[in-house]
Amino acid sequence: MPRNHPERDKTRGRIWRVRHESQPARIHEPNLYKASGKELLVHLRAANTWEVNAAWQEIVDRRDVSLAPQLSRIVMDDRQPNDLRIRALWCLEGLGKVETKHLEKFAVAKHRALRKEALRVARANPSRLRLAPKIAMAERGLADPDRLVRQEAIRLLGGMVSDWDVASALPQHRIVNLLINAAVRMPDVGPAKWSEYFATFERYLVRMSLEGKPSALAAWFAANDDGLSGDQRARHAFAALALGGAEGARKLARFLPGDPNSEELLLMASVPNYPAARRILNSSLANPRNLRLIYENRSRLTDPTALAPLLTDAIRSLVTRDPSDANQELLVKMTGGFRLASLEEDVASVAQRAAGILPAGLAGRTSAGETPAALSLAAVRALRELKSSRMDLFKALAVSGNAELQREAVAALAAANSEAAVPALLEVWPLLNSALRRTAVDRLAGSATSAKQLVTAVGSGAISRDELDGYTLDKLSAAIPDDAAVKQLVAELGHSYQPVLRLSGGDGDYVDTDLALRGPFTVECWVKLDSGIGNQDSILAGSGALDANFYDNRFRVWVGGAINDIVIASKPIAPEAWTHVAFTRDEAGRFRLFLNGELDATSATVEQRDFEHLKVGYSIAAGGTSGDLAEFRVWNVCRSPDEIRTMANVAIQGGVCVAPAHTSAISTSTGGTPALLYHGVGESWGKLHGNARIERTADLPPVETEADAKALAAKFAQFRSLANQAGDLARGQHLFAATCGVCHTVKGQGGKIGPVLDGAGANGVEALLRNILTPNAAMEAGYRRFRVETREGEVLDGLFVSQDSSALVLRQPNSEDVRIPRGNVRRAAFTRVSVMPEGLLEGLKAEDVSDLFAYLKTLR
Repeated sequence: MPRNHPERDKTRGRIWRVRHESQPARIHEPNLYKASGKELLVHLRAANTWEVNAAWQEIVDRRDVSLAPQLSRIVMDDRQPNDLRIRALWCLEGLGKVETKHLEKFAVAKHRALRKEALRVARANPSRLRLAPKIAMAERGLADPDRLVRQEAIRLLGGMVSDWDVASALPQHRIVNLLINAAVRMPDVGPAKWSEYFATFERYLVRMSLEGKPSALAAWFAANDDGLSGDQRARHAFAALALGGAEGARKLARFLPGDPNSEELLLMASVPNYPAARRILNSSLANPRNLRLIYENRSRLTDPTALAPLLTDAIRSLVTRDPSDANQELLVKMTGGFRLASLEEDVASVAQRAAGILPAGLAGRTSAGETPAALSLAAVRALRELKSSRMDLFKALAVSGNAELQREAVAALAAANSEAAVPALLEVWPLLNSALRRTAVDRLAGSATSAKQLVTAVGSGAISRDELDGYTLDKLSAAIPDDAAVKQLVAELGHSYQPVLRLSGGDGDYVDTDLALRGPFTVECWVKLDSGIGNQDSILAGSGALDANFYDNRFRVWVGGAINDIVIASKPIAPEAWTHVAFTRDEAGRFRLFLNGELDATSATVEQRDFEHLKVGYSIAAGGTSGDLAEFRVWNVCRSPDEIRTMANVAIQGGVCVAPAHTSAISTSTGGTPALLYHGVGESWGKLHGNARIERTADLPPVETEADAKALAAKFAQFRSLANQAGDLARGQHLFAATCGVCHTVKGQGGKIGPVLDGAGANGVEALLRNILTPNAAMEAGYRRFRVETREGEVLDGLFVSQDSSALVLRQPNSEDVRIPRGNVRRAAFTRVSVMPEGLLEGLKAEDVSDLFAYLKTLR
């Protein structure tokens, strides 16, 4: 409620103070709403902070300009307390009565708070002060010994750069010059311990004022191109950093006064072919610290391929001078991160040596039980990034007996840019476990060439059809869409294409049901909404009665009358992803919301009235639901959280009571039997209205048959038993690092693909099993697998990291981030599959599962 609303309580605030009985109570609470203007000036001098602030706000809210002369006298009177003068200035500011003399008076005051406030008010009220005095105040502020005053002067000048008008009497480059001088010529004031910290922050403020102002910086460069004496080089370098981009990098290379710092080096790395930048880069990259800097910031480089020759020479020279493990590790990282193909031989030598493989014939094996060094794993990953065709090396490692090396070698074989890749894989196929086979199949399906070889191998029987799931079929269809053999496989194995209800966003698109909810009930369904989610998207509604919609991307239940939103979900849902939503009402009339089977919100109020004439997919708001619905169930009982969670992913088979259109439901409150009152599923939804239609798709919610659910329950029971057995904590930690740590982080260590798992053990064994065994059942939106189909015929899947105008960036397990130029993108979209793979536990021995859970349960 606004402060000046007539019904606002002027005697009590939202914060209450509880006093002990021994403390004296405040007897007279001032009612400033009724105070006269003269009385408000008295309250402005009070000792109580609330009282003085309330008086200031009341003066401004009333627009009582008759007080301006008295407030002006307070501002101009040096004998008045500083805090009173500041509050008087605030009042004048709120009344629009600030004059130049007020700010000039404060600008030369002894107390820093007054000087700072003069600059702030000048910035906040640009039309109140003429240009000349404003510049004079800013220059005086830049020379002030107090850091807060200097910072306010920088902000004032930054605002003047943004608001500059071509008709202004002062050239814009003059204002820019003041800012650049302030950044380069910092006054030597303040305690030495913190001086550099504050200087860095002030330079940051200057940079923030100038970045994104290319025309202002161009005018400054044009006006300051008459020599480089004194600190001109430093000033030009600072301006070049603020300018940024290729032009800023070229100017920086011309004017840099000494060795580059980290930011300057990264900027010049964007123009490695510019002669001045190339000379500086050649010199700087001899330092391994700078090479690591370039590697760690590789995703920021707009054209990393242009750096390849410089990086190749620099890292090769470094390893020749000092072949330490640290430098060889850097060689491997740089090769994989920048795809330095000319270093393949160097990396292969590292892989062979670190893994104990004999170079001659490569027939050797790692000794039984030997744990490979991190360097060997990194080297094999780098070779995979290069799509190396060193088949003999990869085959030897694929059967080495070490799980970590096997996984990397199989992935490298499948990714190799060679016709010999699939034959080499088939040689070792009988020796691979199911997890390694899944890795190989997934990789092979990612490019047109290897996808054709995979399909041929399946056709010949060398690889069983059982190795192909619906997701792999989708990937094959994307890689080789016109391949007859793939189409045949999809036709024979394409049972994954099932019907769902499609609503296209029209006002008249819904199912013409006539449902009534009386007493306790449960409404639940799977929903996948299109982008632009809002309150026009609804799963069930009736005019003036009830609307289960998604206003502000959050599932909520609206009821007619005075209550409106009776319960609102705590978090938004993601577009283009299946989410299970449910809401219930109990005997008392309390509502509860569930997301993906988990209780999310409970209503603070209750509502027990009946809701009638409800239609599935109908929306009260203008527009209509745009998305897909599946497994829509309405019950005349309030189902428990366990029932909702257990059955959310289970398809209900025959014997279901389905209410046809225009049939009201009965309620247990009138003696009815608990029943499923409505069940929209498959082709059976009732009478479709408008453009609502049944559509067959492979993008389905993770719903299983009762038989599948029983099999899954048996699997849960098997692994629950293993998870609850005593295990070896140390072995479990090692298994986690090898199996889970490639994607997840614990205590700052590990991959950055899946969520951080610190505290995951606190959720209990059941939650851990659910997330591991059924990762696609209720995944967070940020962890859906993103697929990019390139114009070169590759299909790349991974975690979506970022995008800009020039490229998309994907992250994959045990791989460098992949930067895909937009010009090479044929199609890109999120898939329905989680980045978390299925079958993780099935590939482990029983004792390994117990060991792994012994460690997971310690993550609290």
